[in-house]
Amino acid sequence: MTTMRIILKGNSDRGLEVDLSTKLGQLELPAPSLSASGCAASGKELSQFMNLDDIGAIVTKSILLEPRSGRATPRMAETPSGMLNSIGLQGPGIDQFIENDLKWLEKNQVRTIVSIAGNNAEEFGRVAGKLRKVGDNVVGIEVNISCPNVANRGLVFACQPESAHEVISIVRRTIGGSYPIFAKLSPDVTDIVSITKAVVDAGASGVSVINTLLGMVIDTQLMKPAADQYKELVNGRTRLVSVTAASNVLGTKPDIATIAEIAHSAGALLYVDGVHSTPHFPIDINAFGADFYVSSSYKWQGPHLSGLAADPELLHRLSPYKLDSSTTESPRKYELGTPPFADLAGLTAAVDHVASADPSATGSRRERVLTSMTAVAEYQNIEAKRMIKSLREMPKVTLYSNLPDKTPTAYFTVAGYSPEQVAMALDKAGVNVWNGHNYAYEVTAALGIRDAGSAVRAGLSLYNNRQDVDRLLEVIEKL
Repeated sequence: MTTMRIILKGNSDRGLEVDLSTKLGQLELPAPSLSASGCAASGKELSQFMNLDDIGAIVTKSILLEPRSGRATPRMAETPSGMLNSIGLQGPGIDQFIENDLKWLEKNQVRTIVSIAGNNAEEFGRVAGKLRKVGDNVVGIEVNISCPNVANRGLVFACQPESAHEVISIVRRTIGGSYPIFAKLSPDVTDIVSITKAVVDAGASGVSVINTLLGMVIDTQLMKPAADQYKELVNGRTRLVSVTAASNVLGTKPDIATIAEIAHSAGALLYVDGVHSTPHFPIDINAFGADFYVSSSYKWQGPHLSGLAADPELLHRLSPYKLDSSTTESPRKYELGTPPFADLAGLTAAVDHVASADPSATGSRRERVLTSMTAVAEYQNIEAKRMIKSLREMPKVTLYSNLPDKTPTAYFTVAGYSPEQVAMALDKAGVNVWNGHNYAYEVTAALGIRDAGSAVRAGLSLYNNRQDVDRLLEVIEKL
């Protein structure tokens, strides 16, 4: 029995033995702690630092039917937002694993749960079949259905109840009886309950929901989204590539210039959504390599009016779908009727307002806009870094993305409070924030927070100052 000795204060000769034995389905263990698959490899590495008999069991890294080299190194990187990994299910294959790693575990009498994976449902069954006759030290099997289903266009088995049920059913039939089987599910789903029910119905003894979250590919040198990941999405049939200049919830700034090169090399045009980026830093459409750039002046104190910038010659070549009686002259052919003259006047006033943000700015209106926005960006970055650093240091706060090169935007949740409750508390203090998915419906689903109200977005604009940030931090600290 694994025991914990508690020494009572004032009397070092007395102690208390605590029984830590636990039961997971049919599996009885002397302690409730298990290593997460992959973190202990196959046990040898972890044994250098601790007695493996002190924990309930070792869960090995996921083993496939055949050896697999995995991703090219480096496979892990630490970022300001946390640890990134892309291992690629590297491993020796089940036969070599049984011959080497499992023999070592058996020799050292280590309680072992073998994690298995497969490229298709049949492979899971074949790997499980090879484990039927191993030693008694293998006390259970973890079925890693959170890995990609190669046979079904790379979709993850655990993202669909049907595929999850199929894999667990095959493993259960192969293993037979009441042998402990745990289904390792993916957290990257919106309805994990239906998938859990499916695997339990198929014969799973329990579930593990401990895998890492999917994320975009990050260039670990630049600490920005790696644009090369988009190459496989663009080919000779691509006509238009649309990308945001900055995420409206996370503030993440893709490498637009590289994406432009990828698009143009395939003969495609690049459309850049600059609604969220325009109020935060100077915009150079030519440096982006954008063929189209769209913004909305309501983001920079103007009317709710969108505007698109493009080469006049390009606009002249394109033909929008309109009634035959409409003009074919550019740029009038892109108008929907009578121009909104009042809004256009407001738009002009908003540009003048932005141009005056830095009182020392001189020259043409464009020059003053660029000077002012450069000053705004510098000030916003200073206050945003302070805001994000302070929020990150609060134990109750979870920040979603804090890469160094991003817009001055914090997207966060507070433990024990819904995003709406946090927004209402800030509103009472005169701090205006948004809560919810902020139209980023798929992003918040990928983060696993959409169904819980998503998060709170706090973004800085040219009118914000240090006192505004202080008020926000004071409210969050008191929650």
